[in-house]
Amino acid sequence: MFSGFTTTIFGFLLHTNKPIVLIDINANNWYPRAYELIKKRCSVVEAESVDGKFILDEKDVLSAVENSLRNISYDILYEFAL
Repeated sequence: MFSGFTTTIFGFLLHTNKPIVLIDINANNWYPRAYELIKKRCSVVEAESVDGKFILDEKDVLSAVENSLRNISYDILYEFAL
């Protein structure tokens, strides 16, 4: 589970078969095509940062964890990393 996509380990983890949940805080300013492919590789939960706390729906997080086991696509790597 990541609360940001700018960490070094996030990029490395995209190359594995490990499930990933990404907490997208305040709808980051994504490149549209990259975000489309990220959502195929990771389960994304939208959240908001308010006073240093993440505000998100617990049901969305649980669903994302469950779905992350099935949605492992490497399309983002084929398009942007190879």
